[in-house]
Amino acid sequence: HKNGHIVHTQLHVYLVRKLNGEPDYFISQIVDISALKTTLHNLDIKNTTLEKTSERLQLKIAQLEEFSQIVAHNLRSVAGNIKSTIEAIGYSKTQEERDVFLNLLNEPSDTLLDTLEDVMYIIDLRDEQELVKTTCSFESVIRKIETQLAIDIKDSTAQIICNFGVKDVFYVKHYLESILYNLVSNAISYHRKDVLPQIKITTYSKGEKIFLEVEDNGIGIDLKRHKKNLFKYRKPLTDNKKSKGMGLFLIKNQIDAMGGCIIVESQINVGTKFRVIL
Repeated sequence: HKNGHIVHTQLHVYLVRKLNGEPDYFISQIVDISALKTTLHNLDIKNTTLEKTSERLQLKIAQLEEFSQIVAHNLRSVAGNIKSTIEAIGYSKTQEERDVFLNLLNEPSDTLLDTLEDVMYIIDLRDEQELVKTTCSFESVIRKIETQLAIDIKDSTAQIICNFGVKDVFYVKHYLESILYNLVSNAISYHRKDVLPQIKITTYSKGEKIFLEVEDNGIGIDLKRHKKNLFKYRKPLTDNKKSKGMGLFLIKNQIDAMGGCIIVESQINVGTKFRVIL
C-alpha cells in the first residue's frame, strides 16, 4: 500500500484467444482480501488457544480422576479400620481391652481428618475461577519464607543463596509463595547430615518466559524409581514418616493452573534441581 502496510490480494487471470486460437490478451482481476486474511489469522490464534486449553482440561480431568480414586481408596481403608476397631470394642470383656482399642482409633481418625483436609484444599484449589495476578517480588517472597522456616533453617544451618536475574514476576502471589515454600522446605528437610545444606534460588528469563530454579545439595531423588510418582498425591519419595507426599502434588497443580511446567534433575547424594517455567 502507498502508506507502507502490506495488502493481501487474490489474483485471477484469464487468457483471451483470437478466433484462430492464438493468445490475444489477459484479463486480470485483483481483489483486496486483507480483512479476510486478518480474520483467518485471528481464527488460527483462537484455534491454537482452544487446543491448548483442551489439552490442559484433559490433563486436569485425568488428575482429578486419579485423585478421586486415591482418596476413595484411602477413605475406604480408614473407614474399614475404624469399623473393625469399633466392633472389637463391642466384643471386649474388660475396660482394659476397650481402652487398648480406643487408643487404636487415634491413628485412623487422624488419617481420616488429614485426608478430608486434603480433599477440601484441593477442591478450593481447583475451584478458583479467577486467579488474580499481581506484580510479585521474588526477594519479598523469599524473606517471608525465611521467616516462616526460621527454626528449620537455624537447626539445619542451611544457607540460602539467591541470584535474582529477574526481580519481579506477574503471578498469583499465594501460588508463588506456595511453590517456593514447598521447594525450600523440602530442600531443608532432605539435606545430607554430613554436608552443610546449600539452597540456590535463581531467576532468569529467556524470550518472554521467566524461569525459577531451586537447587540443593541434599540426598537427591532416585528418578528411575520415583519419576512416575514424583508429583502424585500421597506418594512420598522417602521412608520418612513426616513426609506426606503433598508438597510436590500441590505445586504441580498450581503451576499447571498457570500454564507453566516444572522440570526435575537429581542425583543421589549430589542434590536436586527444580526448574519452573512460570
